[in-house]
Amino acid sequence: MKMTEKGLFGFRGGKDSCLALNQILKNGQFKVVVLLTTLTEAYQRIRLSH
Repeated sequence: MKMTEKGLFGFRGGKDSCLALNQILKNGQFKVVVLLTTLTEAYQRIRLSH
């Protein structure tokens, strides 16, 4: 039985985040249980830099 580690993924909503998440999910080594996205308080939009 293959052991899968649980993990958190910092998701920014762009194509790079989508591609990285896709690779992680395809690999099967990690089970993403949380997508973390930061929002700007004033606009309730995804923050582009951390």
